[in-house]
Amino acid sequence: MIAEYPDSVENLVRAFGDEHYWLAWLAAEYGNDATLDSIQVGSDGSVEVACTFALPQDQLPSVVARVYKSDVQIQRGESWSAINDGAATCTITASMPGTPVTLSGSAQLAPHPEHAGGAQMRVQGSVDVRIPMVGRQIEKVIANQLIDLATTRCDFTNSWISQDS
Repeated sequence: MIAEYPDSVENLVRAFGDEHYWLAWLAAEYGNDATLDSIQVGSDGSVEVACTFALPQDQLPSVVARVYKSDVQIQRGESWSAINDGAATCTITASMPGTPVTLSGSAQLAPHPEHAGGAQMRVQGSVDVRIPMVGRQIEKVIANQLIDLATTRCDFTNSWISQDS
């Protein structure tokens, strides 16, 4: 997936290192039960974030709800590098304790090739569901939801930065 931002790499990484950004994002996307478990900004500008949230069982896609009979807890982490040559990279991890699901990904955030002052993020990820017969079906559902989530987060980030400026 490719996400486009009107703001600079520097402004985006600064937002990703702001506790208020994460608290607002988690509340907007997952409600008041989501937690920001930790956030650390290194002296070089690198950012480490860990959060936990739940997907309510009654809001899960039907193929997933047939397998999981309760809310699904997700522990998510992002590790942003310091900006180097105008760009930053991110390692994304997510686990769902008690399930045979693993998610991982990476992102590259760089100046936009066509819009001066803007940025472009390229995100790649993988989903692995180790359940016979329905695993691939659930992987597709989760992958589609992750694409939707990335779009929602891009919109949220653009709005948050414009309001914070």
